[in-house]
Amino acid sequence: MLTRSGAPWCRRLLWSVCLSSFVMPRLHAWRHAGLLRSPGLRPVPRLCRSMASSAAENPADAPPAIQHVDLLAGETNRTMEQSDHLVSALSEDGEVSIKVLRNTETVRELIRRQGLTELTADALGRAMACTTLLSNGLKDKGTIQLVFAGSGPLKGMLTIGESDGAARGYVTEPTLELPLKDGRDGVKLQDVPSAIGPGELKVVKDHPSWLGPYQGIVELRTATVAEDVAVYLKNSEQRRTAIGAGVAFHRDDAEGEDAAEAGVIDRLAASGGFFVELLPGCSDEAAKQVEQNVFRLVARAESPATFLAAGTTPKELVEQLMVGLGVPKQLLMSRAYFHCKCSMDKLTNALRMLPPEDIEDILEKGEDVEAKCELCGMRYTMTAEEVQRDVVAKK
Repeated sequence: MLTRSGAPWCRRLLWSVCLSSFVMPRLHAWRHAGLLRSPGLRPVPRLCRSMASSAAENPADAPPAIQHVDLLAGETNRTMEQSDHLVSALSEDGEVSIKVLRNTETVRELIRRQGLTELTADALGRAMACTTLLSNGLKDKGTIQLVFAGSGPLKGMLTIGESDGAARGYVTEPTLELPLKDGRDGVKLQDVPSAIGPGELKVVKDHPSWLGPYQGIVELRTATVAEDVAVYLKNSEQRRTAIGAGVAFHRDDAEGEDAAEAGVIDRLAASGGFFVELLPGCSDEAAKQVEQNVFRLVARAESPATFLAAGTTPKELVEQLMVGLGVPKQLLMSRAYFHCKCSMDKLTNALRMLPPEDIEDILEKGEDVEAKCELCGMRYTMTAEEVQRDVVAKK
């Protein structure tokens, strides 16, 4: 039996009627990016920009060699098809953009690294899907962050996506569990809205060529993740979008210890989402057709992950959302993958930003400095001798 985790992912289409002339204010929120914590150290400032633009250094997460496959040109890539990927399409008249993502393996990796429960995997999986969908199409080396700052027991959630399909993220309380709630047709759902709670969504965009990152902030309307992102795009960027994201888990008849032994990783069935946008100049006829296509999909399942868990591919979901819009003029398949950019060098650079008295305290006590990357779970350690050699001597 399949449990579909997620509230209705498109209760209403959040269309707006004007083009974006929105300019986001400068962001000086370094504390949302790295969040390294070390015994004996205060939280270390780490700029969002350094997390987004520095070279990949974590050997466990090498970026893929091939980024895009042109499906209209007959190109194929079996490895990409069988792993996490995103399919994007542009309608024949160029009025509608549609993207569908499968990020199941990314969520599986996050469960493994962070010890997520079904509830927190569901919440983070939705946010990761939205982040990857939004980062697709950004200028090369561009990044986007979603920061869910709710008052619920989840406490907070951060995801970072890059233009090449890389994504990472974490929740503040990874082991949180709440009672299930009733969904459509009696299916039990994870209560993600109660976990996140009232609060605000911050969307941070950055690029190496900009003077600094920019952010937009909206109130969390439903805390279902995808709908809140759609509200942000409507209110802050005046973009006409419909977004869905969800995570699905297998549910069997095992109870108690047998169910616990199965593990969240084993029960994960699928994760993913879709993104539909009406582009400038979109006709009323095309908008109406897209709306019908989306609602037809919603009527069949409560979460887009349900289709993916049943074997439907992102390309097939794109085709369903493109019904009545002619032959697509563009159809690309892109890799989506987990990738973190933490490194020992970042710890060293962070230590160099500490006041001299803190460095002196470390050296006097002869203690090790330990740091954990919240985004991937990697731990780094520096001895007092290494602090003297790599931090003090080179400061």
